[in-house]
Amino acid sequence: MMTTSDDRLDPLLDAWAHQHRLDDADADSILRSILQEPRATLAATWWSNLNDQVTAAVLRATSPADALWAAPAEGAFAA
Repeated sequence: MMTTSDDRLDPLLDAWAHQHRLDDADADSILRSILQEPRATLAATWWSNLNDQVTAAVLRATSPADALWAAPAEGAFAA
């Protein structure tokens, strides 16, 4: 079996992580600073708005061209 770069990356990352640990006080300080930052909030209707946009895009992508929906011009099929 061929060794891929992914197979070699995990042990390298594991070794690096064991050499670079935060002490508990530093980790706690970082966590508190992250949690104290105000978080952006989404509008209550964000999911509905997203679904509306996705649905419209799917309909546009899967609908025939407008010319196919138009009524044929008078005499278009006349022999």
